Amino acid sequence: LEEYNGARLAIRGEDIIRMGLKPGPDFKKILERVLYEKIDGRLASKEDERAFAGKLVARRLKKGS
Repeated sequence: LEEYNGARLAIRGEDIIRMGLKPGPDFKKILERVLYEKIDGRLASKEDERAFAGKLVARRLKKGS
């Protein structure tokens, strides 16, 4: 947590809605995973965050089919 340093996401819930996921508990899980990846230095830009979140959303949507 010393490296956390107030990191904030560039994406929001509205971005996830546009990806096709309905609001619900999965939102928090997805945004947390994106934040962890950002803190770990694997996501540098909003586009990186959006792409990673898109993969997570696609998995959730596939599971729900």
